[in-house]
Amino acid sequence: MSPSPRTFSSTAAEAVPPEPRGEPVSGPLTVPDDAGPGWIRSVMDKAASAVATRLAAGPVLAVAASRAAVTQAVAPGDRVRLHVEEMRYGSTSLTLTVAAWAVAQDGGAPERAAAVEYTYIAVDAEGLPRPILEQMPKACDDPAADPAAGDETWMPPT
Repeated sequence: MSPSPRTFSSTAAEAVPPEPRGEPVSGPLTVPDDAGPGWIRSVMDKAASAVATRLAAGPVLAVAASRAAVTQAVAPGDRVRLHVEEMRYGSTSLTLTVAAWAVAQDGGAPERAAAVEYTYIAVDAEGLPRPILEQMPKACDDPAADPAAGDETWMPPT
């Protein structure tokens, strides 16, 4: 199958999962007519920040955005949904991979359009790093006692 004219060549495209996975962090967004090349990155930045703030139970500072890969162009009228695909926790940090999945205006299956890995540091009122692990739900050995058991979006701290 030859690539569509909307597909970017990227080595990251080879590792693209076949369908969206992870926690959805936005409802479908329609790409506006005046969207420039930075529109998708901007909505991904905002979604990642909102999720990090929620998970850290307070303010966070973005310290890195890496592993950015654009694998599919989006056009005005396309519908985009954002998903947090991976999460990793440190004692004061949180790393999220946010992916944008797009459905072309004329329909079809969702295609992964972009992904970015974001790293945040939880901060206190003075802007100093603060621990976040005690804010996170505790994983337990007994799945029946685990409030997240059966929740496919739950990813425990590693």
